[in-house]
Amino acid sequence: MLYDVFVSHASLDKANYVDKLVSEMKSLGIKVFYDDDSIAWGDNIKEKVDEGLNNCRIAILIISKHYIGIMDRV
Repeated sequence: MLYDVFVSHASLDKANYVDKLVSEMKSLGIKVFYDDDSIAWGDNIKEKVDEGLNNCRIAILIISKHYIGIMDRV
């Protein structure tokens, strides 16, 4: 496995708490798939997300009103 944790979240939640959560996990030595670090400009987002999910031990979904709004559109 390349990652211990895959973090799924709404972009609107990054500044409020997701960035801090990811930073704390990294400080503990946890290998995190986080879009800001793992997806570069020009990458195929779906392919990168699939790669992250297929190469992680667990996924953490950060459910919020923003996340639910995103899921309504999928």
